[in-house]
Amino acid sequence: MRIVDVSSSTALKGLRQRLRKWAGLLLVFFVASCSSGPPDLNAPETPVAVPADYPQRFRTDGNRIVDQLGRTRVLRGVAVPEVVWIAQRQDRQIGFFDRRLFRAAVDWQAETVRISVLPALWRRHGVAEVFRVIDWSVAYARRYGLYLIICYHSIGYPPDETYKSLLDWRYGELYETSQAEIRSFWEQVARRYRDEPAIAFYELFNEPVRQNSPGQFDYDTTEEDWTRLRDWSEGLIDAIRVHDPVRPVILGGLEFGYNLRHAVANPVRRPNVAYAAHPYAGSEWNISWEDAFLAPARRLPVIATEFGFGENGHPESAHRGPGRYRDAIMNAFDQAGLGWTAWSFSHSFPPSLLADPETFAPSPDWGQFIRQALAARAGSRVQGARPPAPRAMAPEELRRAIAGNTESGPWGAIYYNPDGSMVAGHDGQRYPGTWRISAEGRMCQRFPHLRGGAESCAEWRLDGDRLTTRAVDGSGGSGDGANRIDRGNPRGL
Repeated sequence: MRIVDVSSSTALKGLRQRLRKWAGLLLVFFVASCSSGPPDLNAPETPVAVPADYPQRFRTDGNRIVDQLGRTRVLRGVAVPEVVWIAQRQDRQIGFFDRRLFRAAVDWQAETVRISVLPALWRRHGVAEVFRVIDWSVAYARRYGLYLIICYHSIGYPPDETYKSLLDWRYGELYETSQAEIRSFWEQVARRYRDEPAIAFYELFNEPVRQNSPGQFDYDTTEEDWTRLRDWSEGLIDAIRVHDPVRPVILGGLEFGYNLRHAVANPVRRPNVAYAAHPYAGSEWNISWEDAFLAPARRLPVIATEFGFGENGHPESAHRGPGRYRDAIMNAFDQAGLGWTAWSFSHSFPPSLLADPETFAPSPDWGQFIRQALAARAGSRVQGARPPAPRAMAPEELRRAIAGNTESGPWGAIYYNPDGSMVAGHDGQRYPGTWRISAEGRMCQRFPHLRGGAESCAEWRLDGDRLTTRAVDGSGGSGDGANRIDRGNPRGL
């Protein structure tokens, strides 16, 4: 430590000058950190054509991912490693987090960018800094017409609270986390981004894998291992959907996000759930691609949110099938209609798609292949509309969709108070009533001024972003119809 003699007027003057300099730098940092968006967001550049129908909201329908127009969507793109880490460093060793990163992704003709947050950085840098980075990611995505997947990037098995050990000198155990921390992360994310359509999915947990003992991973997982993971995920999804009721989520397979074979018989019992596979080169050593994710993809919506090959990790020579891994995996995705995000859109996290962190030039092997693959498939992202079949809503699902929200239709609107009271608005008049959901999942309403105060019940089914209703009790009710749900009480009923 340098000691300064402040009794000297010269020394005191110098100290004051240095303090003013540091105060100015801190002010610049504070203003930049608290600004409404990234400082380079609107800098001049060659324009990018954003699709006229962007952004779309997505949902699952059978084994498909569809947009709000009912079109099948095959989302392809790149996976960026720990974005907060990159944003903190901003150097050639780790990389740069700014507009260039997202511009490069769209120049590669990616439609989707997966961004990851490590538990250790969530703890170290805190909510404000992590949300600043995600906010900026959203701003960049919207500028270029991209969709984001947010991934909580841990490795382990939350039902047992066991996580892979990877020690960093600055951040400590990178993957160490807990069920409580995971839930807190997603609840805060859901509250903040519930109205943001540029975020396509929440990926709940990067790579589930059991450990028989510390560092000894289980590659012979059972149906029980999967159902325990599924049950844990359902509680997490319920916590998220208190704040963000309709956002699709992604749950990864076991054995480092690879094995989904038990998911078909034991799917997550919540709507709008997709499943992730991570078929790196050599991952089929114990279970084939067909059993691990291709057969499940014929019944469930599956996205390969990580895959790749490289000499510093998952060498292509580890591939056990015929031909080259790169050709085989891309053919498998195409034939199954699977979307994907290739790992990693970085020059420092292998297998690396980039050769240079500033020019974003592709690496000579893996990067060149993925850039060409994205360009070749850019015209097949939207595969045409096929009206999804309406489906029945479970009682709790219907309750979450209705409570605190407004049903609207050509006849007027009804606000459903969470306490079971409701107010209908029609022709400028307001009519109070009560509502409940029966054990069979039917919406039952009672208005004192209608039908002598008798209760009427209807079966509600979800049809895209509308609710279709059918009277089932013979009381007449409001008859069959198709209505929508507006969040909150926008009409002030």
